[in-house]
Amino acid sequence: MGPYAAALIFTIACAYIARFWVNDEFVGQSETLGQFLAHLFFIQGILGLDSISAGAWYVAIDWQLYSVLAILFISFPGYQALIWLIGILVVSSLLFFNRLSSYEAYFIYFIGSCGLGVLAYLASQFEDTRVKRLAKAALILIGFVIAAASLQQIWLRNFLAWFVALALFLWGNTQYPKGFEQKSL
Repeated sequence: MGPYAAALIFTIACAYIARFWVNDEFVGQSETLGQFLAHLFFIQGILGLDSISAGAWYVAIDWQLYSVLAILFISFPGYQALIWLIGILVVSSLLFFNRLSSYEAYFIYFIGSCGLGVLAYLASQFEDTRVKRLAKAALILIGFVIAAASLQQIWLRNFLAWFVALALFLWGNTQYPKGFEQKSL
């Protein structure tokens, strides 16, 4: 938390100095204590506050995603129920929440692609073969759901997210061939 708080303070200081030379919209208004505190707890988007930097918004979304996934993994240690719950979150995100910009500050908007990545990992790298089979089945089922939903309206980003998850499943653990490292000039 210390480095993040220092980065926020440094960004606020830089913006303060920049306002002396640039009177433009991209520098933004002066930051408030409430805005700073909201950023410390990664809730600036949820509260509807302007982001101090684009990077802070990205960190907040990642924090939400990782927190929710950590809570789910702790709550469902057997993984079978977890896989189905992640599948439901993925489908609801891709087919509903991800289509509405009002959810862009919440994990549910992004859990579609993130959850597909989790399922791809479980399907290819997990030790328990039952978990692997169930995760593969969930990935395939989600592909069918995406295809069926496309009969109503095609969302290419849903197909892209699914194809990336399939690529991770198939080649995510592929090692580079020997000698592929960048040679020094």
